[in-house]
Amino acid sequence: MQKKNKISGDELAVGGQAVLEGVMMRAKDKYVVSVRSPSGEIKELIKKVDPKKGMNKTLRNIPFVRGIFVLFDSMKIGFKALDFSSDVLIDEDESSDDTKLKQKENTEKSKTKSSSKKADLKKSHKQKEGKEHKSNNETKGMGVFVIITFILSMVFAIFLFKFIPYWTSGLISNSGSRVWIEGIIKASIFIGYLLLISLNKDVKRVFMYHGAEHKSIHCYEKYGLNGLTVKRALKQSRIHKRCGTTFLFLTIFISIVVYAFIPFNYGFWISFSLRLLFLPLIAGISFEILKLVPKLSNKNPIKWVLFVIEYPGLLMQNITTKEPNAEQLEVAINSLKRVLE
Repeated sequence: MQKKNKISGDELAVGGQAVLEGVMMRAKDKYVVSVRSPSGEIKELIKKVDPKKGMNKTLRNIPFVRGIFVLFDSMKIGFKALDFSSDVLIDEDESSDDTKLKQKENTEKSKTKSSSKKADLKKSHKQKEGKEHKSNNETKGMGVFVIITFILSMVFAIFLFKFIPYWTSGLISNSGSRVWIEGIIKASIFIGYLLLISLNKDVKRVFMYHGAEHKSIHCYEKYGLNGLTVKRALKQSRIHKRCGTTFLFLTIFISIVVYAFIPFNYGFWISFSLRLLFLPLIAGISFEILKLVPKLSNKNPIKWVLFVIEYPGLLMQNITTKEPNAEQLEVAINSLKRVLE
């Protein structure tokens, strides 16, 4: 039996995200997306993370400021990972259709006269040029699509998780308890949203890969890279303290504390705008607390404070993660091993 090789410190600086039929894992210098294609093959995308320099690098090292940069980077890489996973699933289906079409064309060509070969080659060359031109246009179009999707997602999130809770809380109370009512409404919408999307079959598959991501990271933390196997990973918990779900729920709690210092007597739109302006600070505080959890989780009495703060987020992972199968764990482990090579 292989001896446990428990790791700590900077070696733990790895995180991930579930995508369509796959998992993205990120370390300091790169990220890897592994996706199970319809044929059963694991396809990979490996990208280096550009080092940040100058003022950008300085800002990214300032506590309570760096959190917003990390959040933005995670969202940007997340969109790219989702884009790759969808391409794998779509392209293989198209490739299968193209293979059948080529087989049919070859059969027909074998029956034609040799004099038609030159015309066929010319036609094929034009088709290839057309495909390359189309591919370039599609790449540009995808970039615009990602930007538009990001903007619409942000608008939707602000409306659902900021505007509605604030507006609704004003209908219920204008006293000091309004900030708590707002927080409760926000948490209720968040939980309800997760429960609703979890009913979708495709989302359930993503949540299974989310569970595979957590299990593989737990296994890595416990046994090290050499001890990272599907068999060991199956026995690990699918709940992880550094999960983004815990981060999101933590921001709700922190927002209640921060918004308690913003008066309501400025008027609806001014008070609402101030809430939006404080979002980077809330994200920064939440990020710092999440970084402290592994370092202080065994120290009394701090561990009990941290436990109370993070516990709701851990409970939510029972919704956002599902038990994965061995094939899904194989995909997650592939990403984790490749990103740590």
